[in-house]
Amino acid sequence: GGATSRGRRTVVQSGLLSTRSQSSLGCVSFTRIVLISLLVKALWGPGEMSDDLGELLGPVAAALRLLGLQAPSTSWSLTWRALLLLVVNASVPAMAASKLWVAPAAKLEELAVEVFVCVTGVAMTVKVAAFLWQQEQTQRLAVLLADCRRRFVCSGGGPGDTRARYRRHIRRIVVYMQVMVVVPTTLWLLDPLVGAGSSAGRLPMPMWVPPGLRSSPGHQILYAFQALAMITVVEASLYLDVCFVVLMLSVSAELHVLNDAVASIKAPAVLRPALYSASYRVTNVINGSWLRCGLSSPRGAIAYNGHQSTEQRTESSAIITDDANGIGTEMYRVLVKSIKHHQAIIRCVEELESVMSQSVFVLLFLNMMNICVHIFVTSVLLQKDVERTTMSKMLCTLPIYMYETGLYCIFGQTIIDQGEQLTASAFSGDWPEGDARMRKALLVLMLRSSKPLKLTVGKLYVLSRHTFLQILNGSYTLFNMLYQVQTKK
Repeated sequence: GGATSRGRRTVVQSGLLSTRSQSSLGCVSFTRIVLISLLVKALWGPGEMSDDLGELLGPVAAALRLLGLQAPSTSWSLTWRALLLLVVNASVPAMAASKLWVAPAAKLEELAVEVFVCVTGVAMTVKVAAFLWQQEQTQRLAVLLADCRRRFVCSGGGPGDTRARYRRHIRRIVVYMQVMVVVPTTLWLLDPLVGAGSSAGRLPMPMWVPPGLRSSPGHQILYAFQALAMITVVEASLYLDVCFVVLMLSVSAELHVLNDAVASIKAPAVLRPALYSASYRVTNVINGSWLRCGLSSPRGAIAYNGHQSTEQRTESSAIITDDANGIGTEMYRVLVKSIKHHQAIIRCVEELESVMSQSVFVLLFLNMMNICVHIFVTSVLLQKDVERTTMSKMLCTLPIYMYETGLYCIFGQTIIDQGEQLTASAFSGDWPEGDARMRKALLVLMLRSSKPLKLTVGKLYVLSRHTFLQILNGSYTLFNMLYQVQTKK
């Protein structure tokens, strides 16, 4: 009888567990479908944003507007969606902190996961709050970039246009980043349902759950809330990264256009034939005199030319001087336009640095910790017999933080490279044919461009390849420390 009752109890518990898993899985699926449909509606539906930032960001602006990160106006006041997004972002580190405070995990790898979720939530919350705080600077930057596109037209146009190539590059980056976050997010959401420890009533993210909410329907409500929070936070962080990348690549595109414009400063094609025809006319005057007088050598023609009237020689010299002055004036005008473009780009870099300074500095610092924690947890789990979903979610999440960190540093390096190339572009132009005024202006441009443009976040880190290597080196140092502590136990 006792065995029969225990068997019935086991069957009932298995049925309840199956029902709980199915309901939780249904909540996750429903949440993802709703969010994806809203994003599709925002991306391809009619938009109400017509400002410069909306035109610059393109379809990304619709997603930012849906999340409350981009208001149609330049007002700094928070919309209700932005406030709701801040609350959802803040709930992620709050849930992990509650677990760390009330019931921290006994195993070091589980404790590291709790720390990872808490640190990631803090980084994403700071990024959202800083972006909302810097909305006015972001609008100013968009106005400056839009003004550059209108005033300084790229030579060539069409599919080969420099700015068009950068826009196509941006669209590919958006697709890559979306694909990269889909698999890890799905694994984090489904791990409690398909993992071996699903009987313990686990949640996608660590959280201390009061006893009254550990049974149905409290568990399903918490599961649905965490799924909604995770998807919302990941999408908000993704589109903010894309927004910053768009701004950085837009500045790089302007520098690329400026390099092409400075390197192509030549004597205008309209004025070159005039100069050559003037020389040809003078030669004809000399040769004509030579032939008419029956002289046998150009030297005799030159000697004969000395007998020409002063009015004839003055007319010939005036033709050459006027054409040369026209060439110098036109080249100086083109150079002045390029210098104004360079000044506008310098203001864009200053505004972009102001927008990215706080949020990206915190992001890079915390990403260094996250990379270290991920490597440590993965190395520990590889030595144990754990379920495949737990291992897979850790392995798939690590590349995201390395990719995000590398994205900022590599595109920051692009701005540095384009700025350093400006001196060589200026020197490779047709400056010997310009006048003294043009050469002096070119020298000023070369001296100013010798100070490279760069993005410094937190007044400490320069976004460059060297910074990326420093972050990876710091992560490896922290990993060594944690691994040594774990080995000694």
